[in-house]
Amino acid sequence: MSSEQALVPSDSRPKSKSLSKDKDKEVKEKDDLQGAYDTFMGSQPKNVLSGIGQGLLTAVGGVVGGVVSLVASPIIGAKQEGAKGFAKGLGRGIVAAVMLPIAGVVLGGVRIGQGIANTPEAMYLSLWERSPDLLARR
Repeated sequence: MSSEQALVPSDSRPKSKSLSKDKDKEVKEKDDLQGAYDTFMGSQPKNVLSGIGQGLLTAVGGVVGGVVSLVASPIIGAKQEGAKGFAKGLGRGIVAAVMLPIAGVVLGGVRIGQGIANTPEAMYLSLWERSPDLLARR
């Protein structure tokens, strides 16, 4: 090691490729997590109809996620750890198969409630766009 390298702090030296791969993996996991969050939480519905639509999509997404997890978790576990991994994956899959539909239905209900709550404002804004002078006279 040269004397110049010894003076440079270790954290300012170029990173190895394995560290950048770990960082890339971490960024991808965050993006995947954000995508899952957006799927369930997305933007608030503007009115009751969009609330019902988003609520149904969220509920169906929870059910589908539960079924997929019930099938995929044991397979992934078996590939990673054999029979012991299959058992662990089956346990995780059963828990997810119960919890994800419940979460989907609850969040779906929240979406419908948000749509109901946002409907009066959406109606007012729609009326304002059609005839602003009518509302201005009040």
